[in-house]
Amino acid sequence: MLSMKFKTLAAIDIGSNAIRLMIKNIESAGAVVEYNKVAFLRVPVRPGEDVFEKGYIGRGKAYRLNEAMIGFSHIMKAYKVSACMAYATSAMRDAQNGHEIIEEIYRNSGIEISVISGNKETEIILEAGGSCVVTDVTANYLYVDVGGGSTEIIVRSNMQNVAARSFQIGTVRMLADKVERREREEFKRWLKDVYEQYGPLSMIASGGILIRPLSFWENIRERRSVIRN
Repeated sequence: MLSMKFKTLAAIDIGSNAIRLMIKNIESAGAVVEYNKVAFLRVPVRPGEDVFEKGYIGRGKAYRLNEAMIGFSHIMKAYKVSACMAYATSAMRDAQNGHEIIEEIYRNSGIEISVISGNKETEIILEAGGSCVVTDVTANYLYVDVGGGSTEIIVRSNMQNVAARSFQIGTVRMLADKVERREREEFKRWLKDVYEQYGPLSMIASGGILIRPLSFWENIRERRSVIRN
């Protein structure tokens, strides 16, 4: 009879729009492994609002980040989490005081944060199961992850990664009107080149903002109208 092994793991995503905590119980018996979600928490701190406007994270949002991470630390203790990985993305990459904020969070919560590149983000998307939704292994796919500060794209052909890029185009940047024209043009040029080489393609997209795309675009138009007036 196989013995059941059990552990509880956590992952933290510190994005430009929100920070998220996911806790899962991992149960294994031989080659069979089950992942069961036991907790999920999202806090809309939006550090990107400061970073993309001012270049750094202000004290107000730094305080909220610290308090949220301290709270996450207590929640993980309550669930007896044995290991945690915490990643920070675009906003923390760009923040002039990002390293100071990370050190402060570690002192207050004991949580170590790794700032990862856009390319690392794309790798994690696939490792997390992005390729599992493929229905036609002979087709070409675009994997697109839309974040608050950046958008990561992976091109898959015959179940292999053939190209990947990270663009400084995200929802919070767009709301702040901080996406550079040359980045937009490079984004269009790169997609055109990809389509010419691998088209037609199917797209698999992820990102919280995609849940309500219409309201998002309406919000952008309203914000820009106010700015212009």
